[in-house]
Amino acid sequence: MNKLFVLGVVGLCACGGSGALTGDEVTAVSGGHDATLAQQQSLAVADQLFNFDPTLDPTQSASANAAAIQTRAMTTMPCATVSLSGTTVTVTAAAPGCTGTNGVTFSGTIAATVTSSNGTLTVTLVLTSVVFDGNSTSGTITFATTNGTSFQVTFAMMRNSKSVSGTLTAVGASGQITTSGNVINGSTSAVLTNVVWKKGDCYPSSGSIAVTVGKLTTTYTFSATTPSTGTVTTARGVSAQLPTYGSCPSGGDH
Repeated sequence: MNKLFVLGVVGLCACGGSGALTGDEVTAVSGGHDATLAQQQSLAVADQLFNFDPTLDPTQSASANAAAIQTRAMTTMPCATVSLSGTTVTVTAAAPGCTGTNGVTFSGTIAATVTSSNGTLTVTLVLTSVVFDGNSTSGTITFATTNGTSFQVTFAMMRNSKSVSGTLTAVGASGQITTSGNVINGSTSAVLTNVVWKKGDCYPSSGSIAVTVGKLTTTYTFSATTPSTGTVTTARGVSAQLPTYGSCPSGGDH
């Protein structure tokens, strides 16, 4: 996966700054890893089904928008089987997986059902036995929009037998997506604030994420240099190097 960022934290290191990461800080970020990764991969898959800037048009019918999703999916995931029945687009990829044009590799089945009501267009994704880079994910993600570029997102999933849920906003612009919201994974809460990912970058270029475990909250901030260096900064001013994920090396671009 080379698109949306993954706040992978196992092996997170301090690199300069005003000191080293504390054990509690590492534990806090580690606890939020699965939740963050799950929602980011979901957004990456959704981006292949409907472009956030935009593919969908709420002024058109559910059928017309489903047809637009089918057309985009056939272009972005030519290695998968894509079918349309009514207002549901089904994308299936056999193991070991299909890699789309945005670098996301998955196997399993994703069904996208489009509905329209009172000016709001909703796309509900149902993931069945989906595997992202060896991680099993099943569940439901719902995207609701009134303009085709700004989405209210709700998700409830099982990832590697763990429950992950949350709500966030995702706003598309030319070549980038900005996300804000929360993800809950058991007792761990991850809050994203204006996190900007430019398509093609391994990491976000601005915004922050705060991970809370118990009474401890640890916040990391992304900067314009993060996509090329893989470095973020904690609230204490400590620089931390994000670890390798997928085919993205630590501190590298695609």
